[in-house]
Amino acid sequence: MILAIHRCDKINTGDLAANPLQYWNIPHHTLDLDDAKFQEKLRFQNDTIIIGAGGLLNYCRRWNDHINYALRFATEKGIKIYGWGLGYNRHIGDNTPLPVLELYRFTSLGIRHRVEGCSFVPCASCMSDLIQYKGATELNPGIIEHIGNQITDLPYPKVNNKDSMQKITDFIKTHNPIITNTYHGGYWTTLIGKSLILYKPFSERHYNQLGTYIETHNHKQVKEAIDHIKPQIPECISNCRKINEQFLNAVTKGEKYAEN
Repeated sequence: MILAIHRCDKINTGDLAANPLQYWNIPHHTLDLDDAKFQEKLRFQNDTIIIGAGGLLNYCRRWNDHINYALRFATEKGIKIYGWGLGYNRHIGDNTPLPVLELYRFTSLGIRHRVEGCSFVPCASCMSDLIQYKGATELNPGIIEHIGNQITDLPYPKVNNKDSMQKITDFIKTHNPIITNTYHGGYWTTLIGKSLILYKPFSERHYNQLGTYIETHNHKQVKEAIDHIKPQIPECISNCRKINEQFLNAVTKGEKYAEN
């Protein structure tokens, strides 16, 4: 049975939504990248391995070590291993030395943002039925905050990344623009077609959004950004879904992914 390795954080909806296989009801089992017994649990795997999705790259030493262990394990066992919708997640100001990721060992690697020399494969949460393009609506700003970095200095209604995907996507559909410091808050905003304002980004992942955004760091900048918001590209959601279907096809056939 296929193994999906991702961050199984039950209080982070973006992490839970990132497991790609859940959108096709493909039988699989999961392994938390942060599991203390990661290596012990991995050694019984004999079938295809998927790592992703999520901001799993260069977040911390432990995760890089686990990713490299899985890559070496798959190489030695002759197992296909795919990186699906992975993203870089170095936090701003964090200069901790990290192990170099052995990404060349992937059968195919799809990064969720544009990286030279890598295939572009966006997060598979775009496949959710909760994500439907709505486009720009009348001005009604709203906030999606990271539960670990709460936004307390802006006077707009808000949800956070601990809320359900249903609640978050419903919130996006009824607000415009969306002000956020979460990756998936920005990603889903782009797919649904609302204008996006980044607020006090604290990780490189925040700058890797697919659509247009305005970066802000205080209330004055947010108010100015609201006056200059732009809608997203309607085709973004269909393009993301098409790419994920193509990547799935490569995985199920045990082939390398060929980006069109």
